[in-house]
Amino acid sequence: MIHTLHAFSKTPIYVLAIWLALLLPGLSAWSQDPSFSQFYANRVYLNPAFTGLDGGVAVSGAARLQWLAVDKGFKTYNAAVETQLPFWRVGLGLHLLHNQEGHAALNTTQAGVTFSYTIPGEKNNLHFGFEGRVTQKSIDWSKLVFSD
Repeated sequence: MIHTLHAFSKTPIYVLAIWLALLLPGLSAWSQDPSFSQFYANRVYLNPAFTGLDGGVAVSGAARLQWLAVDKGFKTYNAAVETQLPFWRVGLGLHLLHNQEGHAALNTTQAGVTFSYTIPGEKNNLHFGFEGRVTQKSIDWSKLVFSD
C-alpha cells in the first residue's frame, strides 16, 4: 500500500488533472432517461454489450407514444444499426433517440456509438460493451406559466 501511494505521489499533477477532466463529466444523473417496456427492440440503447450479438447487420427502431391525454404526453423515437466483425470478435453500432415530454416540449436528443468485444468460451461467451453518447436537452420556457 505504501509503495502504491509513493508511486501515485510521483505522478505529474497535469496527468491527474487530465484524468479528472475526463472522468468528472461522466458523473451526472440520468434519472430522466426514457424506459422501454420492449427492451428487445432497444437492446443496444440499454446495454452496449448487445452490439453485434446476432451477427450480420441489424437495424431496429421503436416509437412510443404514452399518456397522450395528458397535455401532449410523452413521445419517444429510437433507431439503431449494428453489425458484427467476427474476425476481430467486435461489434459496432450507432443509435439515435429523440424524446419529447409535455406541453413545454422538454426535448432530449441523443446520438451514441457502441462497441462490443466478445471473449469466446467453451460453452458460453463473455461480452463487454462500451458506449460514447452525446446528449442535447432543451425546453421552451415560453410555454410555461409561473405565478409571481
